[in-house]
Amino acid sequence: MNKFTNKIYQRYRLLKINKEASNLSKHFSGYYKAWKEVKTNPKEHDPLKEEEQEIVVGEFEVFKLKTGTGPSGEIIIDEPKKEVSEDIFFKFLNLSNENGKISSFDIYNFVNRYGLLVNQPMGQKLLEEKYHLETLSFWRYEIALMNSLIKTYYNYQNENTEELKKIFIQSKKEFSDCFYRDNTYSSIETNNLKSNIEIFIDFHDMVSPSGNFLVEEIYEQLFARVLFQVLNQKLRQTTDTYIIETEESGKFRARDQRWIDIKSGYKDLLSFIWASFAHFIKTKTKINICLNNRCKKFFTSQKFTRAKFHSDLCRSAYARDAKMWELAKNKIMKKEGMMILDERETGIGKLSSFDALLLNEKNKKVLAMLEFSYSEIDHKSLKWNHIKHKIYRNLSHLYDKNKINHAFLINKNGKLFEWNIKKKIYGNEIQKLPETKDLAQSNLDIRRLVQFEK
Repeated sequence: MNKFTNKIYQRYRLLKINKEASNLSKHFSGYYKAWKEVKTNPKEHDPLKEEEQEIVVGEFEVFKLKTGTGPSGEIIIDEPKKEVSEDIFFKFLNLSNENGKISSFDIYNFVNRYGLLVNQPMGQKLLEEKYHLETLSFWRYEIALMNSLIKTYYNYQNENTEELKKIFIQSKKEFSDCFYRDNTYSSIETNNLKSNIEIFIDFHDMVSPSGNFLVEEIYEQLFARVLFQVLNQKLRQTTDTYIIETEESGKFRARDQRWIDIKSGYKDLLSFIWASFAHFIKTKTKINICLNNRCKKFFTSQKFTRAKFHSDLCRSAYARDAKMWELAKNKIMKKEGMMILDERETGIGKLSSFDALLLNEKNKKVLAMLEFSYSEIDHKSLKWNHIKHKIYRNLSHLYDKNKINHAFLINKNGKLFEWNIKKKIYGNEIQKLPETKDLAQSNLDIRRLVQFEK
């Protein structure tokens, strides 16, 4: 397995910089402009609101790393390093969730563990000989592009032609032209991305049995062309391959043996991530999506091509979720006129402060929010006050916005607890769920957020 050693900083910070920022941020803002001219493609990496930029700053304090002085008085330092393996590209592309949202906090956690993508201490001139930075718009575009490709690779392997038709768009102007277009990531406001992912594809040397160049008959050719264009662009100036002389010695050999080895040098962590991704795609290795709804990460398994879970923790969490859903359905589905919906099925995350929604079966308007507890939590528990205030706070927000008045907590033993904003009930234990007519109906029609089967 290939490995790469990334030089890292002692400390990282997330900052927001703008024209009205402090002197420190203004200093970074000026440095950002110089960095941008050299390191980025403005069409892809500039943030949507350029006056409000998020940056991650690495702080390299050389004197703290001093280990001694050389014969001429030069400072000897021990640079901190992090060794990463080629499967790091999975961690990188999974920084985007299944809906395309890429959070600053997740990027920051990645940086703290593996370092920055393109800048290395001592390899570049640092701001004030101490600071280096990368913009989060740069990170988000690279993550979005790789995540989009792995998502398309998954649909390609599983022959999901309806999904592929959404992303391979035939030109209305020229029959022989097509675009790979994915606006999933740029449509999310918090990602702050200026452009969609868009790659031009020429049909000229492709084979279409019908002559109509339908996506369902040429999707493999289309995807191969996209991979060719993207990966060539990413790797063309980022890797070096060279020969080294090796020396092997052994206890029972009469002399050392010399031979050659081939080494690939990567200029930075980003190039290593893209190269590892390219090697993975080349082998057509089976890709999976974790069945655990709280994960849904892309992964591969060397042992089982039909593996369902990203990790043992995900397998356990899935089993635990299934048990709680069965318990909740036994408590609720017997109620006439009600239905429950996994909040994650709305696909927008706007109500993600709760696990599920309780709906009026007739008009699909929200009656209440549901929270599942995998413990025996009740009024006697040490964490009761914490969860009591958490549910009240989240429900109050939804009440102000959508007039959702009720929330219920179900623990692992099937005990029910009620929150009711209008009646000022905050966590009272109840024996059974109220009837539909006794629940205040909100103004949120869930059909605007999710499609139901007819």
